[in-house]
Amino acid sequence: MKNITTTNFSSVIEALNELKNDSGIPKNLKNKILEMLNDLKQTEDNSMIINKLLSELEDISSDINLQPFVRTQLYNISSMLETIN
Repeated sequence: MKNITTTNFSSVIEALNELKNDSGIPKNLKNKILEMLNDLKQTEDNSMIINKLLSELEDISSDINLQPFVRTQLYNISSMLETIN
């Protein structure tokens, strides 16, 4: 078991926090982002958390009502997670 809040995840946490604080983000997306940030604070296996977050990001990014710039940010976060995995 490794602590997920290592320097490897600092860029992911920072990007999620930026999205969470963006005033143009819908409330339901902010709630999902908060859940993902809480998941990152859990002490679990890195690969398990990464796979869970990647799945959640994929679900969120498939929303047709999502603004393109938000979708791009979600893809960037996914890419960051894939490089860690």
